[in-house]
Formats: sequence, C-alpha cells, structure tokens
Amino acid sequence: AIYAMSDLDHDGRLSEPEFLCAMALAARRRKGAPLPEQLPLDLQEACWSMPSTHVEAATNQPDESLPLWQPNHEELSRFQQLFDQLQDHGFVSADRAREVLESSGLPLNDLAKIWDLADAGDDGKLSLGEFLCAMSLSARRREGRQLPQSLPDELLPCTRLRVQDKVEMQRYLAMFQEQVPRGSAMPAAKAAEILQMSELPPSDLAQIWNLSGGTDNLDSLQFLHAMALTARRREGQSLPA
Repeated sequence: AIYAMSDLDHDGRLSEPEFLCAMALAARRRKGAPLPEQLPLDLQEACWSMPSTHVEAATNQPDESLPLWQPNHEELSRFQQLFDQLQDHGFVSADRAREVLESSGLPLNDLAKIWDLADAGDDGKLSLGEFLCAMSLSARRREGRQLPQSLPDELLPCTRLRVQDKVEMQRYLAMFQEQVPRGSAMPAAKAAEILQMSELPPSDLAQIWNLSGGTDNLDSLQFLHAMALTARRREGQSLPA
C-alpha cells in the first residue's frame, strides 16, 4: 500500500521524492499512525522541496562529479535523518532495514546483495555507517548501476564511521558545505588546517588522514570520517588499526 501510494506517476518505480515519501509513510506507520487514503499534501510538498541528487528525477541520471558510489552531502544528510527515525540504540534492525530497502522497488536479489555488502559487522543490524552504505548502494542501483562484488573503496569509510549522534554529523556536513562549493572536494591544505585546530599530535593527524582515505583532497564522506575520528581521539579513544 505504501509503495502504490508513493508511486504518484504509476510507472512502477519510485523517483527520489517518491522514495522519500515512502520512507516517511513507513516511519509514521511504525509509530502507530494509520495509513492515509492518499498521500498527504504536506508530505508531498516536503519531499519534493528537498534538494535533489539528480539533475532531474525523471531522467534518473547519476552525479558524474562524484566517485561511482559516493553519496553527496545532501544524500548523507537525508540518509542520516532516515536512520534517526529508524534506529534503536544506535542500530537499524534487519526488519526495519528490509522495509526501507523493499520500498526502493529493487528486486529481492539486489536487496539481499546490498544487505550483504553493507552489513560489514555481519551482525544482522546496521550501524549508522552501514546504513549509509546500504542507502547509497540502493540509490546507485536505482540509477542503473550494477552492484559491485565487494564494498567499493569510496564506501569503506562509512563502515568505520564513529559519529555519535545526528547533531555531530550535521555539524560536520554544514562545515564542509561552508568551505567547499557544491559538487567539489575540500583541498588537502584546508582540511589539514581544520584538523590541526584539534591540537592532536602530528602522528595522530597523519593516521586520521590515512584512515579517512585522504589524498590531495577530501570529499564530504571522507571529511565526515576524519572529523569523527578526530573528535573520538580527543575524547581519549584509540584510533583504529
């Protein structure tokens, strides 16, 4: 019922705004709200007013300015908000993740593969980073890309993401957006300047840079990962090996 209600153009697939509407309806239903007879107008306006990750939703074209599987910072923000609606004690259960992924309209064999790729901990639930992986894989597959055999390099930082809450993540994304034009990456010099403000030892900063996958610049996900690692290190936690 949710899928049919969200598929406003009745083409058998969900555009990005339609997909966001389906996710919102599913989240409301889990909280006990009855399903409406038709898609609420306020929900339509909210989903269609969000910045689109495509040039035009109907064309279903990927953003060629990013690495193949890399979510942009608008997608990261939306996926994080969805995670916040679904999570329980910092994880999304298999049942809730299945409901979200099935709303994409992808075949079940694709969804099973996405789950296997994203569930890096192989524990039957998704952390924030793993959920970001699953949503990015799902989004790219809906654009027509073939799923990879293993988790793409550009998504590996997701599986190690150590952001504690949505406020922290939104703060880092806002910082990135303030420093970098849309669709661009942050130059290494600027990223280094921000990281050095932490006053961590150079050896720690070098390790953080390597763990985040930094080269000549940082994309939004790499920056998010680097900032989270920096924050956890300043709290006294050890950096991952």
